[in-house]
Amino acid sequence: MKKKQLCVIWIVLGLVLVMSVSGNEQSLRDVEITDKLIEQPQEAIVTKPIQYDLNIKYIEKSKLTKDIIDMDIQIPHEPASQPSIVTDNNGNPFVAFQSSFGLLESNIWVCQSSDGGTTWPEDSFLYFESETLDKNPDVCLLDDKIQGFATYENGFEEPRVDVLHFVDISDPTTWLGWFWDTSNSGSYVKETAITCKGDDVLAVASIRDYSGDSGNFYDTLYISWTVDPLFEDGWQGVYWLNEDNEGNSIPRSHIAAASGEKTFIVYESKPIDGPYKIYTTYAKLNETSTYLDWKSTQISSSRGNATHPHITVSGDTAYVVYSYDQSGNQDVYCAVSSSGNFWRKYPVVTSEDDELFPVIYAEGENLICMYIKNNNLFVCTSEDGGISWNEPTMVNDVEGSIIESYSCMDIDGAAGVWTDDRSDETALFIDTVGSAPLLVTSDISGGFGCSIIIENLGTADAIDIPYIIDIEGLVVLGAHSEGVFTVSAGTSTTIQSGLLFAFGKITITVSIGDIKKTASAFAIGPLILSIQN
Repeated sequence: MKKKQLCVIWIVLGLVLVMSVSGNEQSLRDVEITDKLIEQPQEAIVTKPIQYDLNIKYIEKSKLTKDIIDMDIQIPHEPASQPSIVTDNNGNPFVAFQSSFGLLESNIWVCQSSDGGTTWPEDSFLYFESETLDKNPDVCLLDDKIQGFATYENGFEEPRVDVLHFVDISDPTTWLGWFWDTSNSGSYVKETAITCKGDDVLAVASIRDYSGDSGNFYDTLYISWTVDPLFEDGWQGVYWLNEDNEGNSIPRSHIAAASGEKTFIVYESKPIDGPYKIYTTYAKLNETSTYLDWKSTQISSSRGNATHPHITVSGDTAYVVYSYDQSGNQDVYCAVSSSGNFWRKYPVVTSEDDELFPVIYAEGENLICMYIKNNNLFVCTSEDGGISWNEPTMVNDVEGSIIESYSCMDIDGAAGVWTDDRSDETALFIDTVGSAPLLVTSDISGGFGCSIIIENLGTADAIDIPYIIDIEGLVVLGAHSEGVFTVSAGTSTTIQSGLLFAFGKITITVSIGDIKKTASAFAIGPLILSIQN
């Protein structure tokens, strides 16, 4: 009898557990553990890229338009599309974009503003002349916000990967071009993306075919990277065996890249059977990294089609937005991870309409997401790392003017840029789309210990920003100090090392969020003298 009672109790408990799990189905979806890729990374031998002098052409005045329409600011060049934007230490935008004149002429252009994007001088526009129908640029800056890189695709899908090296984004005489000839291991390159970090990490990703010891692979992911401060040597490569268990090719597409403590590449994948999925490949790159350090995992759920990913990284946390049609139409979701292996997923915006082609920017847990709905550009923000999102607002002043296409817009800091057809030609418009802090640091100074001033030139408070001060050399006391600080928009603060006692030559490294500063000095006990930044 007691055994029967125990059986009944266990059955009841089992039913309660099942009902509890069913009732929490939505929350379980948000934290679903995604499946792993069956593919494995393979080593690829990467030669030093070939450097060449860029054929830089300055703008012809006849191709400029100076009209500023409504409150959105037009970047005065037509036609223009597929923008990629970065902002320097003063919040000034640097934009790369595609401009096509006819079917057989398409070049990469760049321009920059010195007043936050309000005006765009004629002499800031230039383009790189080529014969390969160049398109879809992707641009990134190192932590100093002075040196940067860009890559782009060629319309003929030739077997080469091109990189523009902006040694100083404000000085075109310092700019260089590189390329890799990939014809010895493949016949085409379809897509490219680029990301850089610190003062020495650079990774270039592409979708291409690859023929190697493991076989021939089509539309696979290939990554070249280096941690050489001169970006000349130490290049390594990795590619993937993108086949299922039956040997069917699983094509990759729509790649995007970003870096923080780890470097992430995200992309779209379409198996023979089943929905489109979003995957990521990631690694923490340093001098000892090899192809075996790259890990891969699925980000999106398998309950619907997940497409068109975009990624941003702040510190150790990556944020990926994508379109997802589980409910029958396209909604925007955000996936969040600090490990790269486990991703939490939250809805950004859901409605009966399609929300398309999202892009995202993060500063700590402050997120800004832009997307397109009904040919209009919308923005919504999160202040808790993507868990909850504020109500979206429309950005464009002329209703229905946004061109709905992949890579038609981009965001960095509080600046959003998009492709618009309100005039006769496609054009780029820029506007402030959210609030974001913009931290600018002084040089490291000495005295009793060391200190550095942080100024917030942005439009939002910088809250609980971590900092670390490391001092190397003959240090008896105070080699390491760390903490957090908060600085309101439009104000500044000073952080200082703790009690220090050192002798001789020392090296000081200050890390503030994603910013890193280094200086050498001479120490006599608690005094730091002769600092060289």
